[in-house]
Amino acid sequence: YSVTGVEKRPEGLDLDEVHALAHPGDQQDLRRAAELAMAGSGVVDVETRYRSLDGSYRHLLTRCVAERDERGRVVMLTGVSLDRTAQIAERQRAQAAADISA
Repeated sequence: YSVTGVEKRPEGLDLDEVHALAHPGDQQDLRRAAELAMAGSGVVDVETRYRSLDGSYRHLLTRCVAERDERGRVVMLTGVSLDRTAQIAERQRAQAAADISA
């Protein structure tokens, strides 16, 4: 929530809201991860770029799992995200430096 500036709500966000925050190039992977989690595939990881408050994109690794009711129906996707933007930027800088040296 802090990366995107979306206000935290008790009911969370619906999938359309989450997809709208994602980079267009990552939306298909994000949908596939949600589908896998809802299909009962356990914990699913997906790396997605999300638009931040300043308009830039942040790289988030999200781990999600479907929560189910007593009848096994999906009632919510729950997840936690780790901001990997700095790690990715550092890896890109190191690669660029290696390319210049080569």
